[in-house]
This record gives sequence, C-alpha cells and structure tokens, in this order.
Amino acid sequence: NQIYGERWSAATGQALPEDGERIPGQILVLPPGVAIPDRPLWEALGWAYRQVRAVRPAIALYEPLLAEAQAAQTSKYEQYLAILAPLYRASFDDFNAAGAYQELLKLAQERVRQGVVPVPPVLDPEGQPAALDLPPERVAEIFYTQALITSLDRTGQFRKALVKREDLAALYRRLPLPRRLPALEFEIAQNLERVGDLSQAIGRYASAVN
Repeated sequence: NQIYGERWSAATGQALPEDGERIPGQILVLPPGVAIPDRPLWEALGWAYRQVRAVRPAIALYEPLLAEAQAAQTSKYEQYLAILAPLYRASFDDFNAAGAYQELLKLAQERVRQGVVPVPPVLDPEGQPAALDLPPERVAEIFYTQALITSLDRTGQFRKALVKREDLAALYRRLPLPRRLPALEFEIAQNLERVGDLSQAIGRYASAVN
C-alpha cells in the first residue's frame, strides 16, 4: 500500500517490505530504547501480515507493541498478548507460546474472580474448540488452559502439562461439564505414562471408559 509505505519510510527511514514472507522479520524491529514512531501504522502492518500468514514479520511488529503496552500498563497489553500467543505457536516457538498463554490464563482467571467476563480469545491456526456447552465467563479460561497444555506438551514439559490437565478436570467437575471429562481423563492417563506413573495411568484409563 503506497500510503503505508510512505508513512513507514517517513517514520523509520526504511523502505516497506513488499513481501512479508521473503523479508526477515528483523527488518521491522526498532533499536532498543527507541519509541514506536507510528502506532496505528504498526498495528495496521501487523494486521496485514497476519492476513497473509507472514508470521515472523507480524511477531516482529507486535513484540515492541506488547513491551510498550506492558511498560505503560495499558489495556492493550492483553490484546497484543492474545495476538502474539498463536503467532508464536504458528512459528513453532512453543516456549514463548507457553509463556504467553500462561499470562493470558492468569488474566482470564483474575477476571472470573472479579465477576467480569474475560476478553474472548483470538483464534489460532488450529481453531477454537467448541464452546457451546461452556459458560461465557469460562470460555477464555478453558481455551487458554487447553492452548497452554498443547505448548507444554510440544516442549516436553509433561509434568507441568499434567498439572494443568488436572486443573482443567477439576474445573469441569465444578461447573459441571461431565461430557468433557472422559476425553480429558484419557489425556491425563497418557500424560501420566509420559512421566512414568504407570499405576496412576491405569486408574485414569479406567475412569475414561467408565
């Protein structure tokens, strides 16, 4: 876009990349300590990169936005974090994805404690799980827990994943959501096998089929 290109060049002294897939994301990163020169432009470019699945350039744009929002303690922090989490996962950076989903889960749980419906989660490339049976105030908490578990599994953090699965099972029992428990019990049994607790795993497999 010619207008975006002119604004970007004026703000940074750099030409706007024509192809986000070919140009390394680092070309859009500001030097440390330099303020974002044109926030609406950065947001617009980030949105555009997401539409064409140019993941790394999008991450390079949203990370400075996140850092600025966190430093200023603005409501944009959660918005940028919810955008970055699935971008990290799409780029196979599951350590950063796990950190982002952990923070989003913490924020969602705090909203629930305050009696406020959390911000709906941003869809990631794998899609949002069916939520028709979930209370609206719990959709974000459950979605972020599931996303965090996926990233913990992918990074081999099986004991942490097990803790989150147990937390999720306890939540399903409290709500209650009995139809969601058998599949989760099966996952817990597999998780127990991964950490070497075979006796507990057998019991959870039995729970999954009963």
